[in-house]
Amino acid sequence: MILDPRDSNPERLYKRVTTLKGPDVAIRVSPDGIHWKHSARNPVLAPTGDTHSLLGWDDRHGRYLGYFRPAGRPRRIGISFSRDFEDWTTPRASYGFSGNGRPCAASRTAGFSRRRRSEISLSAPARASSPSRK
Repeated sequence: MILDPRDSNPERLYKRVTTLKGPDVAIRVSPDGIHWKHSARNPVLAPTGDTHSLLGWDDRHGRYLGYFRPAGRPRRIGISFSRDFEDWTTPRASYGFSGNGRPCAASRTAGFSRRRRSEISLSAPARASSPSRK
């Protein structure tokens, strides 16, 4: 879930992704972070894999970004972009393995964990391209 003060529509102040019909990506918006409405355009991405890990706004490029798992094998992490939060690009692999079986990038998977009742940990992907070899 993200708080998005850039959106001029107060009904879309909070945004989140969820699943619809299995792993397909659906979006919801809310004025208060409590009462949610589905987009009439759901699902906004299909087919996708089983994980929708990270969502945010990219100030540098002026658009939303989401890390989603593209459908199929091998399992990999993909990145998708949207200018309006409803029309998303097809996720392209940003971490996984190339056709020759070598990793195409180094990454940590985004995740959420709870160690104790009062301690919550959130991690985000860190990506670094691996050097090309001849």
